[in-house]
Amino acid sequence: MSSSVPYVTDRVPGEAAHYLPHDPYEPLDVDRVKAFVDGTSDEPDVRLAVLGVLRAHSMNGAETPAAVFAIMVAALTMLASSMGALSAFGGAVGWALGISMIIGCVRFTTFAFAAHIRRMTCGVWLAAYEDSLR
Repeated sequence: MSSSVPYVTDRVPGEAAHYLPHDPYEPLDVDRVKAFVDGTSDEPDVRLAVLGVLRAHSMNGAETPAAVFAIMVAALTMLASSMGALSAFGGAVGWALGISMIIGCVRFTTFAFAAHIRRMTCGVWLAAYEDSLR
């Protein structure tokens, strides 16, 4: 989990938040699905909000930010290696950039895995809700 990858934000209507997962460990069972179907049968806006949030999260992983981050790391690696070849000061700057990139990669990996887990969790919830509406 990561606070930077929330399941429910303040933009989600309060009525809809009740039917959404709040973390990857929240159980989905038959009673929960029945509560969604029955509780939103007369509230199409709430149903639409729930399905919309789940669909958005189930399609939104960390692929694009990861690709951009990888390109930035590659560019910084080239910069650091060329600086190291120029002088001792360049070597120190290269080491500093390298350490910064490792810290950034660890931090970004946490976000990427949290986004991936949210994507999988919301995909399962979305499929269960959609199947129950058919």
